[in-house]
Amino acid sequence: MNQRITSEKQKLDSLFKTISVIKNQEMKSHLTKYLCVKVSCFVDNALKILLTDYTSKLCHPNILNFINIRLKKLINLKEETIFQLLGSFNPDWAKDFRKKLSDEQKNAFNSVVANRHNIVHGGSVDITYVRLKDYYRDIITGLEIIDNLIA
Repeated sequence: MNQRITSEKQKLDSLFKTISVIKNQEMKSHLTKYLCVKVSCFVDNALKILLTDYTSKLCHPNILNFINIRLKKLINLKEETIFQLLGSFNPDWAKDFRKKLSDEQKNAFNSVVANRHNIVHGGSVDITYVRLKDYYRDIITGLEIIDNLIA
């Protein structure tokens, strides 16, 4: 995986470890919400990095500029949005992504974004640290699928 993505992942891994040892459940709950937002942003950033790296090797600078501007606007990447994004680059990537992604991985992408929306808009959220950690694991393997498709 790309070095920038690996670096962001290491920061998230460290944050997961830090939160895991917190005994105060209310504090752990608040920090888990923060971590959920960070995981959702990580997905957005990882996709942008993977696609920018791919296109930078192949495209004229003007086309690359256009793609980068479009990618900057992408946020809250649920499974369907990722599927469509990959399909806009290569329809086979989208088909393979959907074929290789498990139901748990699809749910992880979608749930993290849904929880992110509720968190940032002040809604009620029942995400637990353990559930988020499972989502994160599934998201990482989902991103590895994408990385392998694009490579």
